[in-house]
Amino acid sequence: HLLTKQAYIQLYKDLETKEPSLPCCWDKAGAKKYDEYARVKKIVYNRSIASKPDDKVAIADGKKVTKLKKDLRDKKISDNNKTATVGVAIAFGAGAAVYL
Repeated sequence: HLLTKQAYIQLYKDLETKEPSLPCCWDKAGAKKYDEYARVKKIVYNRSIASKPDDKVAIADGKKVTKLKKDLRDKKISDNNKTATVGVAIAFGAGAAVYL
C-alpha cells in the first residue's frame, strides 16, 4: 500500500463523487474506461476498510463487509414485509390475505 488508511478513505470518497457516466451505444472505449474506473474504485474501497495493509486481506475484508451489508439489507426488507403484513391484518381483520 502506498497510502495511509485515512488517505484511502478520502480517495474512495473522491472517486465516488467523480464517477464517469456509463457508456452508451456499446462504445468500447467508454466501456473500457468505466471498467478501469470500477476496478480502481473496488481496490481503493477494499484498502480503505482493510484490517491490514495487504491486498489479499483487503479483498477478504471487502467480501465480509459486502456480506454484512447484504444480510442487514435483507433483514430490513424482511422486517418491513412483516410490518406491512401485520398492518394489513390489523386493518382488514385477522382473516385478511395479502397478495403481492
